[in-house]
Amino acid sequence: ENEQVITDWGMSVAVKQVLEPDDEESNGNEYIESSVTFANDREIWLTSVTDADGASANNWIRSGSASDDANPQNNDYGDPGQIYEQILGGTWAPYKLASKEEGVGSPTWEKFKVLNQLANLHSVDVIFTADKTKWTRCPVVEVGDDGLPTIGGSRKMDLRQSPSVDQDGNPDGSGTLGMGWFPGYAINIETGERLNMMFGENSFLGQERGTDMIWNPTSATTDNLNTLFGGGHYIYVMGHNGDTGNDAPAYDEGAWIYQRLSSNNYTPSDIDKRNVYKDVMWVCMPLGVENKALLATDITCKIRVTRPYKKGFNNATWESGSSQNGNLPMYTFNTGDLFTINDDLVAAEDALDLINVVPNPYYAYSGYEANQLQTTVKITNLPQKCVVSIYTVNGMLIRQFKKDEPKTSVDWDLKNTAGIPIAGGVYLIHVKVDGVGEKVIKFFGALRPVDLDSF
Repeated sequence: ENEQVITDWGMSVAVKQVLEPDDEESNGNEYIESSVTFANDREIWLTSVTDADGASANNWIRSGSASDDANPQNNDYGDPGQIYEQILGGTWAPYKLASKEEGVGSPTWEKFKVLNQLANLHSVDVIFTADKTKWTRCPVVEVGDDGLPTIGGSRKMDLRQSPSVDQDGNPDGSGTLGMGWFPGYAINIETGERLNMMFGENSFLGQERGTDMIWNPTSATTDNLNTLFGGGHYIYVMGHNGDTGNDAPAYDEGAWIYQRLSSNNYTPSDIDKRNVYKDVMWVCMPLGVENKALLATDITCKIRVTRPYKKGFNNATWESGSSQNGNLPMYTFNTGDLFTINDDLVAAEDALDLINVVPNPYYAYSGYEANQLQTTVKITNLPQKCVVSIYTVNGMLIRQFKKDEPKTSVDWDLKNTAGIPIAGGVYLIHVKVDGVGEKVIKFFGALRPVDLDSF
């Protein structure tokens, strides 16, 4: 760790190297945190399939070390500490660790999972919005299992074989198949790149809107016969891990993915599919909410992982020739949101919770005492003006301090108003702040006998 002290600003910045995400448990597997925010939290219109362990379709995140020799389809794929089952409560996962099991609505291709690496994960923001100017042009892939009567006989994870649509869901007249629009976008937080995306449809599930080429998941999870999972409108966030012809680029309106998945008359070779799915970073299996309109409010999903400090750390040369800082990472920060709040009643009321007495309990000694004759405790985190009253448990006032000074504490020598030491026991400390509120603290003190040897 390297710490730089900025004395003029009264702060320091500490920088240290970190590991990259990996499928071996190490340092929390480099997962930092995740969050989801609805712009209007009264309009919760989207949920997701939540991972659950065990032999069920909901066990879609295979994070861990479980091994079932009798039923190998139930095996986990890596991440022994199960760190990546925690992302947004088990609703997002690395593609690498998402289930490939056939027949249960799993979201990944069963082949070549070994080529998809956790080391290529990046921190992302995924935004859902009704603002069509920000939507992502993207391929729509078939997630119906092989053997199902899907439209056009499309295989799992091939392009959907229905006409490409515009942002209103109408055929766009391009004469192509398999292209649609995701209502939002994804950003690589470390590089600033906009990322390509895909979403799925299970065209066997027409009753769950799995045939219209529109991202519009239903709330259904199962019926008597099938795993529904909202019609299979799974979300895929692509990475940009290199610049060879076999690597997914930064956002190009899905052109690179389309070129590979539309090859051989929309029946791509395993090599073309392999090159696409090795670069998928994150997967989500979304569900709508019954009686709530899709896109009723914007949503921001954030996923954060560590990335090491190194040159060209996204393994691509997307900024070569015009890069800043020699293509080494650059970091900025500001303190614009760090300031003192004045005349804010809510903040002042919250600050009452910080008022305390230390030490509590008091066992015949505190670190504030300079000699054997002193007895001292501090009532801390006080505002400039307040009245501190100390009572016995039966309501008798024994001491009062009227504070009006910048110092944030009051020293109490454990004596009453007459200067007589209090008896050991429980006392109530009442703090009143005019115009704000009151706080009561229970205090217990056990006093020591007078040390006559001190005289």
